[in-house]
Amino acid sequence: MLGEDGSGDPLHRLLAETTASDSACIYRAIAVSKPGGMGVSDTMDVQGPPPDSIVPAMCLAAPYDDVARQYCHGYPEVVRYAKRLLSPEFLALSLTDAIRYLQIVILSERVDSLIARKCGRAVGMEVQSMATSVLQSSHYGGDTFEMRWRELDSFLRCDGHRRTPGTTADLIAAALYLASSERMGFGATRPLVLSV
Repeated sequence: MLGEDGSGDPLHRLLAETTASDSACIYRAIAVSKPGGMGVSDTMDVQGPPPDSIVPAMCLAAPYDDVARQYCHGYPEVVRYAKRLLSPEFLALSLTDAIRYLQIVILSERVDSLIARKCGRAVGMEVQSMATSVLQSSHYGGDTFEMRWRELDSFLRCDGHRRTPGTTADLIAAALYLASSERMGFGATRPLVLSV
């Protein structure tokens, strides 16, 4: 699903070809998943009728929802994170460690849009700062790294789990799927195999 240059161009083209039936299925999936902090939109609200193509609806939501941003722009972050999962640094880790490490990387790079919608941008930025502190503390798995990670993990679990980085989890799931695909265009013909 990636271009020969590793870009998400084929994904972008595929999304541009979505139909009204595709939109209806995506709207139903969103309704079933009951994502937090969605709010209500005057146009193309997920509780209303789906549009003929899903891309315009996702582009409306893209400024405040990073999953919608992926639909709107051809999955740029997902492609980048999939490539990261295929790097020697990540392939040397167990699957659990690779996922945890990628979560910390993503949280350090961007405010999780679910946290921002549910708790406010300031809380999202605090999480981003804490994740950056984890990465800057020492190498992955070092004593200081683990101490900072436990502080971040505890902070995320407080407040009735309202700070759970759900958007980050969605981006990781999509990156894992893309990295595991035999048709991913990274020059690999085998699925991603991380040690367990």
